[in-house]
Amino acid sequence: MKPGRKELMNPLVEITGVAHGGTCVGRVESGKVVFVRHTAPGETVRVRITEELATRAFADAIEVVEPSPHRTEHVWPAAQRHDIGGAELGHLSIEGQHEFKEAVLTHTLRRIGGADVAEAATEVRRPIRSAYRPGEGSRTRLRTITDDTGRPAMRKFHSNELVAIDDMPLAVPELADLRDMMAPGGTELRHVATSRGDVHVCPAGAEQRITEEVRVGDRTYSYRLTTDRFWQAHRAAPTLLANQVVDALGEVGDPTGINVLELFSGVGLFSAPIADAIGSRGALITVEGDKAAVADAKRNVPRWVEVRAASIDPRSVSALVVERPIDAVVLDPPRSGAGAKVCRILAEAEPTAVVMISCDPAALARDIAVFMRHGYRLEWVEPFDLFEHTHHLETTALLTLN
Repeated sequence: MKPGRKELMNPLVEITGVAHGGTCVGRVESGKVVFVRHTAPGETVRVRITEELATRAFADAIEVVEPSPHRTEHVWPAAQRHDIGGAELGHLSIEGQHEFKEAVLTHTLRRIGGADVAEAATEVRRPIRSAYRPGEGSRTRLRTITDDTGRPAMRKFHSNELVAIDDMPLAVPELADLRDMMAPGGTELRHVATSRGDVHVCPAGAEQRITEEVRVGDRTYSYRLTTDRFWQAHRAAPTLLANQVVDALGEVGDPTGINVLELFSGVGLFSAPIADAIGSRGALITVEGDKAAVADAKRNVPRWVEVRAASIDPRSVSALVVERPIDAVVLDPPRSGAGAKVCRILAEAEPTAVVMISCDPAALARDIAVFMRHGYRLEWVEPFDLFEHTHHLETTALLTLN
């Protein structure tokens, strides 16, 4: 190898910013932008280029020359050693992770939402809220797949290659130890720890009935669902988010007797406390595309609530908004967001308040922008760190009609 060849193959990169997805941004000597994994803003790292395109490159940090003050021992050494996906910020302290995520949110609101959204959010942005417990995992839901030997395993980053794991430091203590679990090779397993302390490990599709309990205000709500059904995976998330939704409705005025439309309502996590807040003199219509989740929701909410199974798209939402006046909308869409057309239809119906819950900053920015173009005011944006050690961020927002 010629002198200097290693430096050309593994260049030094100064990390200057963050990017959505858990990577950071720097430039190689030629000036080309490179997106680097396993690093942090302010670091200088030697990288291995994993993919090079005409305008950008992708790389992994393989040597830290100048570390960030937030760099720490990785929370899950096996993930770092075997490059298992799902802990891409595990090399940073919780404070460093919060700085990373807040920087991503700021950048994304401006890049996707535009200047108006970014400026409005800057004025009303609340600090990131966390329920982190040092030294203890928080995830109550895991998915593994057994390898050829029958041991629980996870896939390497962007690969189908399986790596057997003995423990899961990101999980609550009840789910963390995987050493004695065995199942036929290729079995997809669901690992679930409920708020009541019950633990279930079962193959995907072999649904088991479970009960979750959530404290909202001074009342505890009980939810029946199955192990395959979607439920917030952080132990604190259902309580934090349900209280946020009810409080947001109360900020706009007395919610008693108002008409609320809730889209992407799942098994009724928000529906039950919303129903209590507005009372039976109000009206609550919930819509969810998963028919099995709707069946669970009907058991979890008062009988007077209209629980509907339907695709949520421009046609169905157009039909909904002409049924009756809508005072408030609650949106908890999948990662892709509610979408511009749906948001436009909702905005034109002129509800007084729109409460948004989003697991993707880009989708949140797009949806907020639509409402703001239709005269809505952004009252606040509040991020929640409910996916410690990953790049994921749950963000809530309240918009009101000016």
